[in-house]
Amino acid sequence: MINRTSVVDEAGVERKMVCDINIFSNIGHIILWMLISLVTLGLGYIFYVYRVWNYALNNSRVK
Repeated sequence: MINRTSVVDEAGVERKMVCDINIFSNIGHIILWMLISLVTLGLGYIFYVYRVWNYALNNSRVK
């Protein structure tokens, strides 16, 4: 979703956002949060969504 986002800078130029993560580089992170979600009976998933969104934004750049 981030890769399809455009940002307009102060000069009016439209720039694309690029996210540099993929599912295979973070497989350990995914497994960890799946276990946390199972142990907490799904309550951990609420925090997982926030954490993934935060991680994706921190690893994005404007091209």
